Amino acid sequence: MTSRWIAIFAASGVLVLAILDAIVVGRLTARASFWYYAVARTGLFALVAISAGAAAGKFRWWNEYVGRAWTLFLIAYSLLTCSEIARRFFPERPTAKELLVAVANLALIGAYALMARSLHAAGLHYFGSIAKQVLIVVLAAALAIALCKGSLLSEIASIRAGTPHIGSLISVLADMITFLLVAPLLLTALSLRGGQMFWIFAFLTAGTFGWIVNQASASVLGNLGLQEAVRTGRMAGFALACCFISAAALTQWLAAQRGTTGVRSHA
Repeated sequence: MTSRWIAIFAASGVLVLAILDAIVVGRLTARASFWYYAVARTGLFALVAISAGAAAGKFRWWNEYVGRAWTLFLIAYSLLTCSEIARRFFPERPTAKELLVAVANLALIGAYALMARSLHAAGLHYFGSIAKQVLIVVLAAALAIALCKGSLLSEIASIRAGTPHIGSLISVLADMITFLLVAPLLLTALSLRGGQMFWIFAFLTAGTFGWIVNQASASVLGNLGLQEAVRTGRMAGFALACCFISAAALTQWLAAQRGTTGVRSHA
């Protein structure tokens, strides 16, 4: 399977889920809608966890640089899978869900940070001039602040009122850091264009953009008077994130598999 086919399958998955949400889900009963979202969201989280686990295993888990990044993705999305189950089926225990999400977000920060500096760790340089690099970082920072400002101010107000929500605060900070790290991910993808590694970072960048779409849908579509499209926008962003991060992990696994096969054939 080539990286282009992986991209086609990932994009097709996102398109199918977005169409289903726009056309079918709104007509379902409350119970059927509950089960649709429970299965779809839990399944997508689990898909990323499984894919990340396969990639991490190829790099001996915590023993190699790339393995550590994918191990953290595995931990994060395994916990998010559990948090989704807790949210859906054990709503009377919100603390458990918040704890799972908080730890998952900490793991995601580590995973994205490792991936974002992987080019530097390999002794290579980012794409473009210093001015272009700074511009991309500034744009990413502006986007992170714009998308997370409202949620961050709300969490700060909760702290001042003496009713802090630690899990929510960590989630907001994790979102800001993740959106900021889209800059080095994009720069890495551009630096590696034309090769197999390009696809991995391009997919990771697309997945991160999916979380941006998920986060921005309510405010952007709401301000445009398209409240009925918010649900579909959030689901499309969620699917984009999970499908393309899974695609990145699968591409990483395939690259390692081909490398291992090549070494054995010459042994």
